[in-house]
Amino acid sequence: MELPQIDCLAAEHILGFLGEEGTHIAYHGSMIAVGISTLVVRRYQQAAEAEVKTRCLDLIDRMERVSYLGVGDELNKIDR
Repeated sequence: MELPQIDCLAAEHILGFLGEEGTHIAYHGSMIAVGISTLVVRRYQQAAEAEVKTRCLDLIDRMERVSYLGVGDELNKIDR
């Protein structure tokens, strides 16, 4: 398994584990959410394979739906 796939798999598991804790600054999990947001958005930017891009977009959508901390900031960096 290549690194992009491992990153996506790890992010999927962490998102499942964190649940609501990644959405609010009062939880310790919010700091992890910021790191995962950065990882997924950067992986999306760097990916050449359509499968990895799709997987990253699915993760980004999932994080956006529940307002994970950091994902909006990372997406704004792309728009600049």
